[in-house]
Amino acid sequence: MTESEEPNLPGGVEFHSGPREVTVRGLPAVEIEYRMHGLGLKIGWTVSPPNYFKAPDRVEISPEEPLSEFLLGGPDIKPEMYNGVTKPLLRSIPMAHARQHLRAPYEQLSVRLVQERFLPIPIRIETDAEYMHVACAYVELVTGPSAEPIRRLNEWTGVKAPTWSARLQRARAKGILVGRGRHAHISPDFKDLERDVRARLSDGAARASDNPPPADSPNN
Repeated sequence: MTESEEPNLPGGVEFHSGPREVTVRGLPAVEIEYRMHGLGLKIGWTVSPPNYFKAPDRVEISPEEPLSEFLLGGPDIKPEMYNGVTKPLLRSIPMAHARQHLRAPYEQLSVRLVQERFLPIPIRIETDAEYMHVACAYVELVTGPSAEPIRRLNEWTGVKAPTWSARLQRARAKGILVGRGRHAHISPDFKDLERDVRARLSDGAARASDNPPPADSPNN
């Protein structure tokens, strides 16, 4: 099966709704919903930086009919299938189908949350703190939701990709940024500066949340 082909749903399983953005235990996530042999099924993918999940991480199964009908067996329910966590039940969970449909919205949500944490990114990069700002954004992108972090930085700022490549190389030369690709990380020698920069960004985000921009006047 190629990446673009639709995975088949197991027998007795129907797509119901989604994908949609939700919040689960205080964390942002995307989820999709199915009907599975008379049961409700939700499959979710949680955004939890810096430990991004590589696949959907949550499955919730619940009876769709009144509990008495579920226990006694309605017209579409086979109670013997659900005598505990059985192999037939597990085989019916359409994980491949869910992963394909959740992948794009998961990446979009993940990238948007990184963007919200690090914008505005300084256009001119001169100080160590500014290089740290950019390096942290790059690390969160490349180790998490985005395989094209430099492209994301270009989209967010309008600064050309070769310029961002040169700036990241300069951050490496300074010893701030270590490693490449998904092995990239901030050097332990700069952890104090990283904490300071992240605290400043967090404070700025909190102030922006407490003081949203005024709504446009109806006459504007």
